[in-house]
Amino acid sequence: MRFTSACFVCGLAVLLSDFVRAVQQFETEPVDVEVNPLQAVKLGCRIRNRKGECVWLKNRRVVGKIPGKYHFSREPGDGDCSITISNTKLEEDDGDWQCQVTMASLEDLGLESREASLRVREAPLPPRIEDDNQHGDRISARAGESRKINCISRMGNPPAYIRWFLGNEEITHSSTQTNATDVSKPKTFVASSLLHYTFEKADHGRTLSCRAYHGAYGAASPTSQIPIESGYYNDVRHHPTAVSSYKEVTVTLDVMYKPTVRLEGNPHQDIEEGGNLTVRCVADANPPANIVWRKSGHASIFGIKEEITFTGIKRSNSGVYSCSARNDVGDSPETQIVVDVKYKPKIVRIEPPPPLTFDMREQIRLTCVTEGNPTPKISWLQQNGNGDQKVWNMRGRESTLVVNNATYEYQGVYICEAANEIKGKLYRVQSQEARVDIKGPPMITADPVSNRDRIVVRSDDDALITVAFCADPRPHEVIWTWGSQSLLAGKTLFRYVADPLDKEPGRDDCYKANLTIRSVQKGDARRFSVNITNSHGSVEYSTLLDVREPVSMSLVFAMTTGGVAFLLVSITVFVYLVRSEKLCFTRKYSASGMFKNDPNSDSGSSSSGEHPQPTHNTSRDKLTPKSKKNQPNGKPPAGNAAIPPDALYAGGGNGGRSGQNNTVVTGQASYDVNAIKVPVLPKPDVTLSSSRPPLPSSQPPHQQVQPSPLVYASLDLPQGPNGRLRPDRTEYAQVQFHGQRPPPPNVTTVSVQQF
Repeated sequence: MRFTSACFVCGLAVLLSDFVRAVQQFETEPVDVEVNPLQAVKLGCRIRNRKGECVWLKNRRVVGKIPGKYHFSREPGDGDCSITISNTKLEEDDGDWQCQVTMASLEDLGLESREASLRVREAPLPPRIEDDNQHGDRISARAGESRKINCISRMGNPPAYIRWFLGNEEITHSSTQTNATDVSKPKTFVASSLLHYTFEKADHGRTLSCRAYHGAYGAASPTSQIPIESGYYNDVRHHPTAVSSYKEVTVTLDVMYKPTVRLEGNPHQDIEEGGNLTVRCVADANPPANIVWRKSGHASIFGIKEEITFTGIKRSNSGVYSCSARNDVGDSPETQIVVDVKYKPKIVRIEPPPPLTFDMREQIRLTCVTEGNPTPKISWLQQNGNGDQKVWNMRGRESTLVVNNATYEYQGVYICEAANEIKGKLYRVQSQEARVDIKGPPMITADPVSNRDRIVVRSDDDALITVAFCADPRPHEVIWTWGSQSLLAGKTLFRYVADPLDKEPGRDDCYKANLTIRSVQKGDARRFSVNITNSHGSVEYSTLLDVREPVSMSLVFAMTTGGVAFLLVSITVFVYLVRSEKLCFTRKYSASGMFKNDPNSDSGSSSSGEHPQPTHNTSRDKLTPKSKKNQPNGKPPAGNAAIPPDALYAGGGNGGRSGQNNTVVTGQASYDVNAIKVPVLPKPDVTLSSSRPPLPSSQPPHQQVQPSPLVYASLDLPQGPNGRLRPDRTEYAQVQFHGQRPPPPNVTTVSVQQF
């Protein structure tokens, strides 16, 4: 707090001392100004605490007050020493102006402002490029090389600001501007801008513009003033942006560049032998270039025209052709085109020439010599050995077919097939047939039908054992052996018949040896072997004969009968279970929409705890018991007494319909059916029954005491699916008994909770 107070006191003291001393100082100093000729301009100068006299200097010389020209106040009361210059002219007013204040006392020093530049504009001459190039002239440059171009603007005050444009793109950043006094006219300047720029091929034909911006070019108002920033004459790029008026000179660029070539007419499809082809070499160059065609592998020039033409082109015209161009600037890179003449395949020869003979296990080498463009695809085909001359097996896809370890499988007729494709069309050609012969010892062939290791036959049937083999030369001995027996081919031994060799059709030097066993017996189950021999060697092959006993028909019949009987029994049991309702899904709804009544259910009980078997009355059409006329002595039966179901649903305390007696009398007991209430729907079946018949007696009927029957009420409620009670509500039935004997409890309530 003390420090803050001290600072405040010090500041106040300084202010008081300045006020007492009243030191004069500049409040506003003059600034650089540009003005058009004959316009008036005001150079500002304002003094605070002025005590001396105001003085103005131009180019370090004092200027006096001249009426109509220079006007300012020497001792202004408000300190405004500004000067107004009227009717400005370049020769009279252009220069550096300074505001000064004289000393008022020895303690007050005089004041000198900064020098402010007043420039009276002088419109420069239109700019020009280099050697007095006129507007629209052409100027040359080499692509890729730096080019220096100078633009000059003369006799301007201040010097013009020069900007460069390539088309609509400004490239002033690549230039340097210098300003100098123009000796041709005092107080004017010459502005020179040197452009350093590297032009490219794409700049050929574009325009290059030099624009000189100057305030005197525009129609400025007589009082308009444009301040000039400090350092303008040192850095021309600080020229005020408010100057938008300019004059320009534009030339067209003639950029010279070395040639580049491209090919036209290069076909996108195959060139087929006999067709026509024209190829053009187009050069892009400035100045124009000369075309040269050369063919690869030839030292001489193939052509010097822009295009080359082939009529009825031949395969000998195939090759690599190159095109290049040359001008004064340089040579173009070569551009090549491959002329690939396509022609159909042709088989020249097969090496070694047929016929061909090879030993067993020797290497087979066959070569197919072809020509064609594109290079033909080779296929070696062998005729199928099954005698079908239209079927051929693929053996190889190379020009040279090599088979190591030759066997009889490779013996036969071979052809070489060559194929290629031209313009989407397939061309195919085949050679002459070449026969290959294999010589060697016998060899068992891979025939899954004939050559089997195991043969199964039934007893008493004939068995045929076949062995397929190849041999060259033909075997001179074929012997079948089994156990201690042997048999030559073409011979018979009891039930054993060895057929002569059977030549396989369509296969050279291949045969079949057959052994037939008639009426095969159990003892024939053994291994049979055949030994085949020729001049080069022998081979042996064996087959196991398996003899089976036939299956008894009685066993088959017994198994079939047993299966049918089991099926019938199963169906009978299932039908019985369904009809006897032993299955959970056999209960069905009655026609009234409820489950069928169960005659074995107990629906009530007597007061003595006995459980009689009631007889249900399911009729809903009876409103009263049976007529007495059908009973002996006109009395009701001593057995079951039924309460009409409709009576159970009588509403109100009086129950019953109007004019009807709702009391039913059975024997000596009477029952008030109005007291029976079953307020549920649908209506259940309710049956009222006595538990036993009257006892026999020797007394006359009128003296016999009729015992009170044990009466019970049976209430059958509707059941849910599968015999279960419905779980949605509880059914109640209320029965009240009235009679001469002490009745059971006045109210017996039967409650059945459904689950």
